[in-house]
Amino acid sequence: MAFKDEEQAKAYWAENLALLFKLLAIWFVVSFGFGILLVDVLNEVRFFGFKLGFWFLPARRYLHLCCFDFCLRFQNEYVR
Repeated sequence: MAFKDEEQAKAYWAENLALLFKLLAIWFVVSFGFGILLVDVLNEVRFFGFKLGFWFLPARRYLHLCCFDFCLRFQNEYVR
């Protein structure tokens, strides 16, 4: 990936890292906070016959894929 100058490259990486840290924070809150710390509270609710805490394991996987896709789309738009 070629940038016109060093300033443009630094701006790209600063924006890219800010996005990455925001998405990692969301992933951490959902996976650790809801999936581990609040599992007892979530298990009080039933969803399709299963405890809601059960659904956070696959939800973490899909959240990770969505974050990855979002990063790729951001990078593709920025390079164009």
